[in-house]
Amino acid sequence: MASSGWQGAQYISTIGTYSGRNVDYYSDINITSIVHSGTTLYVSGQISGYSSYVYGLYYNPIYVTPSGGSQIEMFASSERITTTAKTVSFTATISGVAASTTSYSFGVRYYCQSNFDTTKYWTLSFDPSYTAPTTPTISGSASAFNTVTVTYGTSSFGNPSTGTVYLYGASNSTPSTVVAQSSSTGDNVYTNTSLVGNTTYYYRSNAVNSQATSGYSTEITITTPCPALATLEVTNITETTATLSYSQAADGGAISSKTLQYRLNSDAWQDLGTASSIGTFTISGLTEGTSYTLEVRLVTTAGNGAIKSVTITSGVPSRFYGSVNGEAKKVKKLYGSVNGQAKRIVKLYGSVNGQAKRVI
Repeated sequence: MASSGWQGAQYISTIGTYSGRNVDYYSDINITSIVHSGTTLYVSGQISGYSSYVYGLYYNPIYVTPSGGSQIEMFASSERITTTAKTVSFTATISGVAASTTSYSFGVRYYCQSNFDTTKYWTLSFDPSYTAPTTPTISGSASAFNTVTVTYGTSSFGNPSTGTVYLYGASNSTPSTVVAQSSSTGDNVYTNTSLVGNTTYYYRSNAVNSQATSGYSTEITITTPCPALATLEVTNITETTATLSYSQAADGGAISSKTLQYRLNSDAWQDLGTASSIGTFTISGLTEGTSYTLEVRLVTTAGNGAIKSVTITSGVPSRFYGSVNGEAKKVKKLYGSVNGQAKRIVKLYGSVNGQAKRVI
């Protein structure tokens, strides 16, 4: 059984007299959590108050008395209440409490020097058949550089059998911000969008019914991949090389620890080197006069980023070849006919990447 948020009655009373004066006090007890598991009781809360007696009214200790059981001291620290309000938090683990317990009385002993000594009680009743929801399960993955999908859910809301399962998420560990909730058991799916690439996000879940709260699920971490490059331009294309210029996206997360990779026509990926926010690399190994689909991506320990691609055609040499006895030979002189006479062609042009290039 578990409960939370119960607050004891408030008392304003004359507790006794000291030096001919009445000593009044105000006090309350706020039980923030009670968990009754088998024969063990776990209690946490605060006690607060103030006294009309400037030198202080003490409370010590705080007791708990299970129904049908004996009074148990659960907080023994002596705290003084003066005319300034004071709040003290406490926790206690108490063994040997009967599983059939249906109520608890919380008692606080008040005293002032040796003049008077009294104990006031607050009582909390509950149904011992109450049970907490089952601790939720949780899993998730990044479906895009800015999107995470999380599946969370509890198998049972316990008794009472209706409740809410919560999902907490943040970009820091032990998240406490509720990002999603559901009144359904089983798998609930939450899609977290508008995130930043190359960033780690944390998620955990718990479930609550009207009487009890489950423990937290195991916390999971999901790191988003890198987005595609913001810009990609290829220049200085020769027969065998090309210059690649790029810039990273603004929502790509941390700039550091990224490797730039490329591939040609879906061949194996090759590393170009460590990426910066903007930069250039030279790729080599092209075959003259060949068209390529050039794909580029960023890679981190979280995985492969999105691909950006361009189409290029490598250059051709400024030479002209012909066949002599089945062998390729460079043509040193080329002739054509002008007015029926053979004339040496001094210049011959062809088209490379849409530009006129001299081949002779």
